[in-house]
Amino acid sequence: MTLIQRNAQQLREIALQNSKRSEENKPQVRDLTNMSPTMKIDIASMRKSVAEKKINNYLSLEVADEEMMSTLTHYSMIRSKERVYEFINKVTQRVPDAFTVRTTAEFLSDFINEYNIAKDIKENNKR
Repeated sequence: MTLIQRNAQQLREIALQNSKRSEENKPQVRDLTNMSPTMKIDIASMRKSVAEKKINNYLSLEVADEEMMSTLTHYSMIRSKERVYEFINKVTQRVPDAFTVRTTAEFLSDFINEYNIAKDIKENNKR
């Protein structure tokens, strides 16, 4: 076996020929989507806006208030709303924000559920 001496130009030509052959051997894959690049951008922006809406809802004090009211209404504790907000204010030493209201609502729900299970109280039974 003998080594063939080649210069840089010959190596480039051989590489070009090899790449052309490999491109010819590749099966042609059609773009099955009929979406234009602008449509792809629109979908990406829609996904981003949906994520922003979810984040804004999570950080919204109004949405957290609605969740708190829903929790208190479910357990027939609607009159305790102001007391709960005073408790949040006292514990956190600041005005209640969305996170503290939502966390407190979750805590109350979990606590009342555990209490009802421990005391074997059914929600449908009202005094």
